[in-house]
This record gives sequence, structure tokens and C-alpha cells, in this order.
Amino acid sequence: MQIIAGSFKSRIVKTHKSHKVRPTTGRVRQTLFDLLSTRLYFEGARVLDMFAGSGILGFEALSRGAEFAIFIDKSPIAIKTIRASAEDLRISERVEAKKMNALSFLANTTDTFDLIFCDPPYAFEHDQSIIDTVFERSVLNPGGYFVYEHPKNKSYEAHPHFAFDKHFGTTSLSFFTQG
Repeated sequence: MQIIAGSFKSRIVKTHKSHKVRPTTGRVRQTLFDLLSTRLYFEGARVLDMFAGSGILGFEALSRGAEFAIFIDKSPIAIKTIRASAEDLRISERVEAKKMNALSFLANTTDTFDLIFCDPPYAFEHDQSIIDTVFERSVLNPGGYFVYEHPKNKSYEAHPHFAFDKHFGTTSLSFFTQG
């Protein structure tokens, strides 16, 4: 996958072949970062990329000036791939890749973030728990954004931190913010 913009524009992020991985498409990533760039200052931001897969969302944020990114995924292959991409981009010191469950990470972290990406499998059943935990534990910094990628047939508009959403065919992005 190719990084769209920033200091690593056109650089390749490694991917791994798995039927369980559904990478965010270039069109969705372009729109996602266009929407965020008018609302969030990337320079110096701390980023969390959960269900990271290839890590393309976190790497795109790092390319645009984010200071540091933590990547969470249960797959050892995904973590190995993310670390290899960080080495290729020569930014290993700005990346932490952890093999663990996203809910466990959220329940135990003391870190806070300016930008959180969450792109679970569409069959993921703990979506409300993930969203609620981010806000109950104050993992998202004030003024930050939490972006949740999900099937279009789900809506989170009733959530108190919901800001807006954007739809792409069968995919939706819901944006939440911490006041």
C-alpha cells in the first residue's frame, strides 16, 4: 500500500496476505485525511491505530507530521509487518507495535492520544464497548478525533461524542470527538 501524502508520500507500506485483513482503500484514506486535515493539527500528534493490519492509517498520520504512533493488532504477522515498514521508513523510534487485544489495551493504557483509528473486522461484536471505553477512560485528548470504520448499516449518531460520519459504498467512517 502506498502512502498518499506527507514526508513519506509514495513510499510503500508492507502488507501481509490474509483473508482476515481488509485494508482501508486509497479513496477512503484520501477522504479520511482530507476531512481530518481541516479539523486536526497533525504536527506533534500522538496516534493510536487499533486493529492496525498493515498500519497504513498510522503511517499516513506519521507521514503528515504525527510525532508517535502505537499500533495494536492480535496478529503476530501484522505486528511483524508494521515493524518492518517502520524500519523501511527509518522511523522505528516513532513507532510502537503491540500484539494484543484492542479492548485490553484500552482498559489498561495510561497513554492518551490526539487521533485514534479503529478498523475492526466488520463482524466485530464489541463495537460499543470499544467506543465507550475510549471516552470512559479518557484515552482521547480534548480536541482529538476517534475514527471508527464500520459497515454502512450501523449508525453511532446517538453516541454523545459522535461528531459526523462519511459513507463510501458499504463502508462508513464515524468520527467522534472529545469536547
